[in-house]
Amino acid sequence: MEIIDSRVADRHVSQADTVADNASSTRVAVGRPVDATDDLLTGLRDECVGLSADGERVAFGLGAEVLGDPLRPWPGRPGRSTRTAALSTRASCCFTGSVHAGVPLTPGSRLAVRSGTGRLPGLTVTVR
Repeated sequence: MEIIDSRVADRHVSQADTVADNASSTRVAVGRPVDATDDLLTGLRDECVGLSADGERVAFGLGAEVLGDPLRPWPGRPGRSTRTAALSTRASCCFTGSVHAGVPLTPGSRLAVRSGTGRLPGLTVTVR
């Protein structure tokens, strides 16, 4: 789960602002690791991931929301796909992009991320 933050007021962020703000990343919460099997990777485009806050669904999206396919080759890296990276870097995290827009965080909120198929492990965090 990527936790984003920005120094840009009111979240009106242009692409240039995002780059200047180091992609608005601030934290990451990591769950249980999974093997990057062909079956798992092939299904990521159609995988639905939902985010709940305090038991209420606040956002969801498909893997296809990430540039059309989270396994598409990285820009500027011809022939190197996220799939190739996932298979070759067993102990690494591979961030492909977000499947939904960011949501505001409130201290004390309990956030849960769940996979629609259950093939990806769930993750629950409490905002401090």
